[in-house]
Amino acid sequence: LPQRQRTLRDAIAWSHDLLDEEEKVLLRRLAVFQGGFTLEAALEIVELPDGEATDVFNGVEGLADKSLLRQQEVNGDIRFSMLENIREFAREKLLESGEAEPIQQLHAAYFGDWMKMLAEEVEKDPSLDMQPCEGERENLRTALEWHFADKSRDPGPMACALTAFWERQGHFREAREMLARCLDQRPDDAEPGLKSELLEHSGWFEYLMGNYVAARGFMERRLERCRSNGDLKGAADALSDLGAISQAEEDSEQARLYFEESLALVRQQDDPRRVATRLTNLSLSATAQSRFEEAQEMLEEASTIFDSLGDSSGLAACLCNLADLDLKRDLYPTARLHSQRSLELFRQLDDQRGISYALSNLAEALIGEGEYQGAIPVLQESLTVASEVELQPSFPLLLENLTSCYLKTGESRFAFLTLAAASAFRTRFCLARDDSEEAKWVQVGAELAVELGDESEKLRQSFAKLDNEAIIVHIVDLHQEEF
Repeated sequence: LPQRQRTLRDAIAWSHDLLDEEEKVLLRRLAVFQGGFTLEAALEIVELPDGEATDVFNGVEGLADKSLLRQQEVNGDIRFSMLENIREFAREKLLESGEAEPIQQLHAAYFGDWMKMLAEEVEKDPSLDMQPCEGERENLRTALEWHFADKSRDPGPMACALTAFWERQGHFREAREMLARCLDQRPDDAEPGLKSELLEHSGWFEYLMGNYVAARGFMERRLERCRSNGDLKGAADALSDLGAISQAEEDSEQARLYFEESLALVRQQDDPRRVATRLTNLSLSATAQSRFEEAQEMLEEASTIFDSLGDSSGLAACLCNLADLDLKRDLYPTARLHSQRSLELFRQLDDQRGISYALSNLAEALIGEGEYQGAIPVLQESLTVASEVELQPSFPLLLENLTSCYLKTGESRFAFLTLAAASAFRTRFCLARDDSEEAKWVQVGAELAVELGDESEKLRQSFAKLDNEAIIVHIVDLHQEEF
């Protein structure tokens, strides 16, 4: 080790040697946590059933007083953590003690049970705050990895429990990877209910990331399994998801058929929340087919149900769809109001995907009212959030709306840059414009290229080799630097 690291390690060892035996035991066991811990978690995990007893409560306070633990308040909860150098030292002591495996098992069991209990509560009330999960993200990852490593444990239930958190916080890629690993190690005849659930979640995250062919494959497999097993609830959910995929592929008629079949099934099951969700989904195909009055009736019925249930998550989605309906009818003041209300609810829920959609609707309402300058920061925020949660299908439209704003405000350089990026993303994600839109934007691009001359190619090349997220950061940062 370099001299500086040896000196630091010697200092940690010196502090460790000054601890009494009980404090040493506690310190090494606390090294099982990744990214910190709550006192509640420590009380459950560091006490081995047949091991040496420790006074966890006073011990944690004592280690904090000795600067071996840091204490901070996060979202109203007290959390403790170790500096990484201290944790590495304590982790070595844990491995030397022979206690690592049983402590890891307790850690995996605790966070697996904690996540499953929270997921059950969110299933009953989707508006519940899931922010505590973000604070435990590293512990949850570690616990899930131990579920994979321990052949006596099944990682599937914990992975399924994590899906609501992964979706709300936008951790789509992580979700897809973990669910794929669960499916890979699970034979087709193992626990059909859990297998079906894994297929559902896998398909949904592929859908969220714009991988519609893969998403459809998962959902069709799930629908087949549910029908063969007589699982009407699962079949209704699979049909709804297939409707969402068809809608994203702009096949509104097929989407309508899926949504209507799903709605008919859930009406038989006396589940008002799921009825309201299906109505909200069905309104999308009605709106896309210009059946505006039908869409309005569906959304009004859905919002009444969500309101009666106190379901702010469902209500936020419903308001978002109402805003979309208003935009299609050029009702910009109403669209603005619905967008603002849905945005407020999505922010309270910390639902990143919903925040991006609501911001996009709000920006379109502002554009419709001629407030181009005001729409620019709203679009930039929507684009930034969409990038963070990998909502790739949203990128082109957001960038094209930014282009429209920049054209109106006379910012030709940024108009060219955002249009070039939008076209690049459409090529990357195979998201074609219709013929009239394509002709319009090709003409706009050509006129801007003539106006900018040689600079246009420099702007195009400025992001040619960047990945998706870097392009968005480049565009937003470049504009903010100049203004």
